[in-house]
Amino acid sequence: MMDSVDPFPGLFILKITTMQTFIKKPVTGFLLLAICLGFSSFSDRKGGDSLEIYLNNKLVLEQFMYRDKSVKSLVLTDANYNDKLSIRYSHCGQPGKERSITLKDAQDRIVKKWTFANAGNSNTTMSCDVKEIMDLQKTKGNITLRLCYTSVELPNGLVLVSITKGSSSVASR
Repeated sequence: MMDSVDPFPGLFILKITTMQTFIKKPVTGFLLLAICLGFSSFSDRKGGDSLEIYLNNKLVLEQFMYRDKSVKSLVLTDANYNDKLSIRYSHCGQPGKERSITLKDAQDRIVKKWTFANAGNSNTTMSCDVKEIMDLQKTKGNITLRLCYTSVELPNGLVLVSITKGSSSVASR
C-alpha cells in the first residue's frame, strides 16, 4: 500500500480557519447589535405622549412631550368668551384612565377641577367652556392660570399650558 501524500499540505486547515473567521464576524456583529438594542430599550426618555389643544375645533397648540417639555402660553381674549376649549392628551396613542383637568393658580392651589370618564379610542377629548376659565380669572384678579392634566398614567400631573387674559381680539399661542 502506498501512503497518500497530501499534495496541498495545510489547505484543509486553512479552509477550517477561514470558515471559522467568516462565521465569527457575523455572529459577533449580531451579538453587539443585540446588546446595543437591549440597552437602548431601558432609556429613561419617555416617548409618544402628545398634547393637542383646540378652540372651537381649531387646533391652537400641538406638542410632543418627548421632544418639547416647555410650558406654552395660551392667551384668551374677550372674543373667546363663548368658545369651547378642548384638550386631547395621548399616552403613546392611548387615552389615559381616570383623567382630570385642573386650573391652578401661582401658589399651586386648585381653582377648578374637571373630571372625565374613561374613554375608548373614539372620544378622547376633554372639553370645558372658556367662559368658566375667564370668569375664574376675573374673580381672581386677571391672574395667569395653569391648566394641568392628571391621570393614572401621570399621577403627579403635568402642566399643559399657561393661560393668560389678553387684550387683543384674537386668541394666540
